[in-house]
Amino acid sequence: MGTLAIHASPPERGWVSGTVELEPDELRGDDVRHFAVWIGDPTPVRVDSAAGPFVRGAADALIGAGRASRDGPGGATVSVVSADNLSSLPALIIAPRDPVRLGAANRALARAGVPWRFRAAGTSPGGRSAPLEWRDGSRLAGVDATQWYGLDPQPGAVADTIVSVGGNAPWVVAGDRYVLVASPIDPGATSLPLRAGFVPWLADLLSERLGAGGGIAGAGVIEAVPAGSVPRPPWAASLELPSGGIEPLSGSRLTAPAQSGAFFLRGADGARAGALVVNGEATESDLRRLSPRDLRARVRAEGAGAGAGKSGGARVAVYDDAARWADGVFDAAAGRPLAVPCLLGALALLLLEALIVRRRGRSRRPVAA
Repeated sequence: MGTLAIHASPPERGWVSGTVELEPDELRGDDVRHFAVWIGDPTPVRVDSAAGPFVRGAADALIGAGRASRDGPGGATVSVVSADNLSSLPALIIAPRDPVRLGAANRALARAGVPWRFRAAGTSPGGRSAPLEWRDGSRLAGVDATQWYGLDPQPGAVADTIVSVGGNAPWVVAGDRYVLVASPIDPGATSLPLRAGFVPWLADLLSERLGAGGGIAGAGVIEAVPAGSVPRPPWAASLELPSGGIEPLSGSRLTAPAQSGAFFLRGADGARAGALVVNGEATESDLRRLSPRDLRARVRAEGAGAGAGKSGGARVAVYDDAARWADGVFDAAAGRPLAVPCLLGALALLLLEALIVRRRGRSRRPVAA
């Protein structure tokens, strides 16, 4: 499997949808992939020097490619800024690299009306990296963080957690005219700026979530599998169906349609503000054999999803030949042996049989006249 970059210049503006089609093969489920994208003028950007060299380099690359423009007249300029230097919105707000600046960062957030506050920096247990989990479950897989600040919502905060860290702690949150990142964009805190997908991810934030024409600030593309359940963004009031019908949305989660396609999300004003893109899982047609490590992780994840292994201590052993598998199954050191439950089951059956025979013997005992 690989990544294919496709460039197009459609005449439409605003939120549009489309498909990418491949030559059909025996597995037809992935022959067509749906997408949705916001198309508009390049977003004017102003980058704060304290945001770090990786952010500045990525912004320069987007400007050179025509995906963004320099700060100038016309349109709302998006600030890409360290939180302690925040002065106005819209803004991509990045955690300060120096913990001493945490108080200044929180005061700047309060002045700008951003309903989140940083708290003490967190680190992964044992100094190990903690995986970042994207809301769509697919983008920039394998990215992790080693240092981050806690993010505490203030009363009345309405925001969308688009990336979490260490399980369910928010790492990137998006709200009205802001996106807030809990780590500095620096390799010492996260592997994100070292990934090839970092620049496209930044481009999506600027155009789809913070750009002047991108609908409601904090909006964007949500990816899901058919009939899958995903968090409902707080701004999403209804879902636009291909037939033209409108389906009202409520609750904290929404269920994707059973068929693949691009479905536009509308805000309270009825305007398109984002999209729900439904595609079959790309890995379903990947017939390559899983490595032992990937197979072990997959079994452990499926077991946790089914309610198994809630203690987190379940051990999964992977074998590559039948003899070793048989030894592992019956080896008491490998886990819970099968012999013990089999013997207990046989003993229970013997006891049950004895009880039944005894009761039958009593019922057949002759009664004196």
